[in-house]
Amino acid sequence: MFNASILRTVRHRLEQYLNDTCTIEQATTAADQYGSSVQTWSTTAEDTPCRIIRDASQSGATQQIGSREALRQQYRLIVIIDVNLDVDCRVTDSSGNVYDVVEIEVNLTDSMYKSAIIARRD
Repeated sequence: MFNASILRTVRHRLEQYLNDTCTIEQATTAADQYGSSVQTWSTTAEDTPCRIIRDASQSGATQQIGSREALRQQYRLIVIIDVNLDVDCRVTDSSGNVYDVVEIEVNLTDSMYKSAIIARRD
């Protein structure tokens, strides 16, 4: 593990490469006017520095949509370590593209940043 000084330096350098901003929302459940549960979104981070990179290793992955298969566009999301990020989150980039968090990569980052696999909504 790295000491605190090295972590601060590396995190500062990393932030220079986070070339976009994104809004992160977490799924929550609320009651509608009839008392039924409905999914809503609660913003946990807004205008957060991020980087979204096309995940070439997943470029041929497919997903089932109704009765047909479709190519799934997967990306890697990188954000600063302090951002709350989980698989029940969605991410909107500065261009308005919306992504679902598919997987959190926990053993990849050495406490430098958070990384996740995200899938773009069409």
